[in-house]
Amino acid sequence: MIIKVIRNLGNVLILKLIALNKISSKLKINRFKIPNCDYANITFHAKKMITDKTKYLILILSVIFFTGCSTDLELENYIDKSSPFQLTINQTNLSTGLTTGKTEDLDVNSVKWRKLIRWIDNNKEAWKATIASHIGDVYVNQGDFRLIYSKGSKGVVIGFIDKQGNVKQYTKEIRKGDLDFLTILDNGK
Repeated sequence: MIIKVIRNLGNVLILKLIALNKISSKLKINRFKIPNCDYANITFHAKKMITDKTKYLILILSVIFFTGCSTDLELENYIDKSSPFQLTINQTNLSTGLTTGKTEDLDVNSVKWRKLIRWIDNNKEAWKATIASHIGDVYVNQGDFRLIYSKGSKGVVIGFIDKQGNVKQYTKEIRKGDLDFLTILDNGK
């Protein structure tokens, strides 16, 4: 952190010296000189620093723009309502730190399957595209569709391959505990 502050102060000083040199040359007075200094090199680095900062600003604004927009999804285009889902629940042993996964099938028309289908049907809007990697306690899969959730959280992630063959991933803020019914293993009943 301190190194960054010092580096930024140094960059500001260099830019000020360049500005002083340009002003003094236009006023036709003796230029402010730095002993043993290569002005062309400083000017190059100052311009590079400015263009680098511009690139970062554009990147940050692009990320905000693209992640700030929400979209509605027709999730029934990516799931098969006549097929089961596979549910995996990961549990971490607090004493060893090891994670184990337990898997069950959510059979068609089972209680969890119906609740999940109802949840999907009721949550088509306000999804936000994301490129981040996500982990969770609960994973629901069916073909190219996946849902990632953590018990008691206020967010969910879905991913799928669209009709053009592109991998898509979205997040959505939900009510806390909305999908907690998935966290109880009961062999799909």
